[in-house]
Amino acid sequence: MTRSDKPLVSICIPTYNRANVVGTAIRSALDQTYPNVQVIVSDNCSTDGTVELLERFRREAPDRFRFVVNDSNLGMHANYSRCTELAEGKYFKIICSDDRAYSTMVERQVEALETHPTAAVATARRRRLSDSLLFRLYDPLLKMRAGLWNGREAVRYTFRLTNMIGGSAQLLMRVDAFRLVGRIRNDPVVGNMFDVEPFLRLFASGWDLYVNDEILCDYNSYTSSYTRATLSDPAVQDYFFAFREEQARDPLYAQCLRLPDDLRVSKRNAALLLMIAGFAATFPQRDRQQAKILFDYLVRKGESRWPRVLRAVLSLMLRMPGGVATAPPLAA
Repeated sequence: MTRSDKPLVSICIPTYNRANVVGTAIRSALDQTYPNVQVIVSDNCSTDGTVELLERFRREAPDRFRFVVNDSNLGMHANYSRCTELAEGKYFKIICSDDRAYSTMVERQVEALETHPTAAVATARRRRLSDSLLFRLYDPLLKMRAGLWNGREAVRYTFRLTNMIGGSAQLLMRVDAFRLVGRIRNDPVVGNMFDVEPFLRLFASGWDLYVNDEILCDYNSYTSSYTRATLSDPAVQDYFFAFREEQARDPLYAQCLRLPDDLRVSKRNAALLLMIAGFAATFPQRDRQQAKILFDYLVRKGESRWPRVLRAVLSLMLRMPGGVATAPPLAA
């Protein structure tokens, strides 16, 4: 088949002042074995040389690469939403500027969606890059089974346990199905789930999910990443619980759940996983004050004895030699 015989795939990359890393994400998108790919970057008014780097890529691949510079800085959520508007293909994916797609990723995922027309999203395994062993173990221990998932079953799985559908780099989506959802939300209830909530709504509406069993991308969880930087802040973590409570009240989601038991299990598991993640984020500096604030908050939210048990164990581990005992106050 020629390039024009294959469905067009749009790979969109939102970025802001990431000249030091975004080139790797762009190169991984351009180097896909799938022949019909367009790469689009939405730059949020960078001032660090990112635009000059984008100009070089446009000269290198003018028929496959383009970028837009927003008139003003839209903020992270709105820049993601801008990417969904720029996509022109039958399928699209969003790659964060510090992530990397493996060369066969799009080819494998297009094959899955073409084979399974009831699936709105194809996801894949990822390799989590991190300076923390706990973060590197997270995905292998909690991965979803491979194959086709009934959408409502996928909603219940993620509600009870955690989001293992994946981050944006893992997902390939049908453009027409995604646009039925409307927009990426930017509000305190959704919080960091803003890039996942539209897909959960699709699954609850009757679309399916396909899980590819191959590791097809690298996902950044180093200390400098946005995800890692927010893991020890209760003000940020509150969205995990607020979003679950909203889902339990929403008739669309409620049809997928067994309430109230699923909500109780969801809160307990969220507290346990966030406590482990917060421990991993605070352990290098032995940041006991920040950890205590987070652990006490999660014990209240978890509403079971298991978070209390885990708090006692992790607090002892934080007393190992090294690091500091205090932390700066939480941001307002």
